[in-house]
Amino acid sequence: MLVYGILFKNAIQPLSATLLWLVLDGLAAWTAYHSGGNWLLAAGYTVGVIAAALATIYRGHTTFVRSDAWVSVLVLICVFIWQIVGNVAGLVASSTAMFIAGVPVIILYAKRPQDGQLSVWVIWSVANLLSLLGRNGNSLEDWIFPAFACAGSGVGTLLITRKFFLPREEPT
Repeated sequence: MLVYGILFKNAIQPLSATLLWLVLDGLAAWTAYHSGGNWLLAAGYTVGVIAAALATIYRGHTTFVRSDAWVSVLVLICVFIWQIVGNVAGLVASSTAMFIAGVPVIILYAKRPQDGQLSVWVIWSVANLLSLLGRNGNSLEDWIFPAFACAGSGVGTLLITRKFFLPREEPT
């Protein structure tokens, strides 16, 4: 859906944000896989972000957003934690960073819910919920990434849903 929006609906997705999400999701998938956790959701996001990055490059949206600079710091911290402490700590760090990196989007949708694509967020929320409910066990490695993704997508979906209850803006 995001790739469709980028290619055909003029949705803007800065390349810097796309590449940072690629690294965060890839790191979460890698650390979950190596710690024996639930890695398929993060791997699926990694594949989706690759498609979004290719669509973004194709459309020429090669901008760098200021908030992406601090997300880059989060990525570096995750890699450092993963290398020094190990796979489980790396998974916790990358899951936390993924949640924190979504805060600017949550703030945007809190201010302007009409900017969000509800269908994308509903699909994302359902996938996150199914991954959380269908996990293999109750270990930290099994639930941390789906739980954080479920929380972030749930909040985003609720905020975007508000656009149906707000007064419509009249064209000027």
